[in-house]
Amino acid sequence: MSILGQEAVTRRRYGAGSTSSTGGWTEGSSTDTTIQVSFQPASYDDLQTLSEGERHRDARKGYTYTELRVVDNAAGTKADEVVVGGVVYEVRSVARERSVLP
Repeated sequence: MSILGQEAVTRRRYGAGSTSSTGGWTEGSSTDTTIQVSFQPASYDDLQTLSEGERHRDARKGYTYTELRVVDNAAGTKADEVVVGGVVYEVRSVARERSVLP
């Protein structure tokens, strides 16, 4: 099944980071995977969910069948990143829809 307007992009997923014996933080390694996403401009309502300082950034909404993850501080993992045309977008929220129109 496909989603209207989908394109191949890169999903960058990070493993768990760790704290060294001296207290420094080491980021987890990343793995890149090609996924299919349909990107749409963020609506006014979408932008209102962002914090004040982030509303002026380039925000997009993406539709995909692929699992995406947000930051998990308890597990020590960063949010997934989606790379589109060389621009890196951090996944900020995920909503599950029952169906996506083809």
